[in-house]
Amino acid sequence: MSDAASPNLDILLAGDEVADGHLLACTIDRDMYQPDMASILLANQSDIYSTLQIGGSVEVKVGSGDSIYKGEIVGLEPIYKGGDKSKIMIRAMNKFHRMLRSKKSRTFVDKTDQQILQQVVSDSGLSLEWKHEATISYKHVYQHNLTDMEFLRTRATRIG
Repeated sequence: MSDAASPNLDILLAGDEVADGHLLACTIDRDMYQPDMASILLANQSDIYSTLQIGGSVEVKVGSGDSIYKGEIVGLEPIYKGGDKSKIMIRAMNKFHRMLRSKKSRTFVDKTDQQILQQVVSDSGLSLEWKHEATISYKHVYQHNLTDMEFLRTRATRIG
């Protein structure tokens, strides 16, 4: 029988490293069309993780310090069970989730597609890599009751 070593997993919550003894479970889900999500279960004796804030940063590193996940806290779920130690489930998503949250209606006036897309992604805290040379300026573009992601996909389809 071989002794399989587990990888070194480091979790940083709001910049502070979680003690190795507090980590009970960690799952990271990735999907091409959905935000990356992390579920982190920690021992929470003395409620040390109950003071975390929604929107606080989460980073998961493995091995020699390579980051495999970066996101923000979107949910804190304390778990209290009689006769058991208290725990907390931390739910986190990358910033892509902001583009799927709510439908918006807004107008862009005298802007190019690059300027429009730059404004939409920066409102979500993301950055844009522009690879097109087209610089058509539009008098009026309307985002009518669409999430930012639906709007971006519509604009991307129109410019090919």
